[in-house]
Amino acid sequence: MLRGMLRLDKRHDCRKPITIDILTRLLDALKLVCYSVYEICLLKASFSVAFFGFLRVGEIAKSNFNENHIVKRSNITIDTNSGSLNIVVPSSKTDQLGNSVTIILERNKTSSICPVQLMSDYIAMRHKDDGHLFCYANEKTLTRYQFSNILKKTLAFLGYNPSEFNTHSLRIGAATQSFLDGLDENSIKLKGRWKSAAYKGYIRTNLV
Repeated sequence: MLRGMLRLDKRHDCRKPITIDILTRLLDALKLVCYSVYEICLLKASFSVAFFGFLRVGEIAKSNFNENHIVKRSNITIDTNSGSLNIVVPSSKTDQLGNSVTIILERNKTSSICPVQLMSDYIAMRHKDDGHLFCYANEKTLTRYQFSNILKKTLAFLGYNPSEFNTHSLRIGAATQSFLDGLDENSIKLKGRWKSAAYKGYIRTNLV
């Protein structure tokens, strides 16, 4: 019965997707919401990478869950030949054995949202030591609360209802945008690391 109730709740999950258009506006508005140039750079990179990499927030920000999932500075490289960004996700909630997976992000023709460009800008400002990839100037790790708070604050600034979105809206938006762009189902599953038909619940064209 409990499993049935959980499935029912999932069907009624109405979180809206953050599509490419919303992401573009979101990243541009950060300069009017954040407190410093460093914070702007940090959040731009984290939002862009979360979207284009179909990442779960627990893989890039600190929470009360398994910190082994969080990507570290040493887990990313930028290929100078291809210009791609390689991200090794050490583990995830669907990879409890820690086999890791490498996500490759290509340059986007729009530099203002390009994950490779924004990550390069952030790395140029970040301290040189290893540790969790996304952290503030004082070297404290970006938390899920901070990620969520600034996301919702910026959405509200843009005139959206922040209660209709949350951190998972970036992953939902990535799946929805990929579907709208004509990407086939197997490719969407691969990008989002879904092993079942669960990805279909993330495609919400009716809410765009």
